[in-house]
Amino acid sequence: MPGKASKPSIKNEFTAFKTNRIVEVASHLFYERGYSSCTLDHVAERLGVTKPFLYSYFKNKEAILAAICEVGISESLSVLERTLAGEHADHRALLAEVVRQVGRIVIDRQEYVVVYQREMKHLSAYLLDVSLTYLGRFAPTRTEAHSLQLTELVLAGFERLSLEITTPKHPERRAGIVACVVPAGVDYGVLAARLANEGVLVWGGDGRLRISCHLYNDEADVDRLLEVLPTALATA
Repeated sequence: MPGKASKPSIKNEFTAFKTNRIVEVASHLFYERGYSSCTLDHVAERLGVTKPFLYSYFKNKEAILAAICEVGISESLSVLERTLAGEHADHRALLAEVVRQVGRIVIDRQEYVVVYQREMKHLSAYLLDVSLTYLGRFAPTRTEAHSLQLTELVLAGFERLSLEITTPKHPERRAGIVACVVPAGVDYGVLAARLANEGVLVWGGDGRLRISCHLYNDEADVDRLLEVLPTALATA
């Protein structure tokens, strides 16, 4: 029914408003006092709420700091994507527009930007906790099976490209990494840079090219690697 469908939307908007308000006030306090000197009691007092109210929206103070940092980053990336998608007379005009748009965000979100640059060092423990919590949702056997499935695809692709593979082919002797010898005459540094420009990150050393298959990768990532690798090898 129309009446019932509208309630969740209003509730979500109200929740977003309260969350944004917490982030806004906390950003101002972190900017004024510094992250270490500011407590959740200070944030609650400025908002006129209780500390348990804050915990109903954020796990802890670091989670609020993460949200503050995300504001500046997400807005900058959004503006950058829109600017790059637009039409410009030349590269100089594009660069000028990027500087203008990002500069506007820096001015409009000065407190967020300063807090991000000055306080992001406090996020390491929080981000590790979030990452471990996320990974904890997946059984180790499932994670291993996923990685091995992707390495099978990488191995098959390397074989089609006639690359010298140094990774054991037997699944029981293989981890989530596939390595091959960098072909003679190919500069690894240039190769890695070419791939990075195409959105593919690799690592190497000792004349080897190594591909790591992680939980967050999928078959589309492997397809992308195998699509751009031949050209990267030919031009490196």
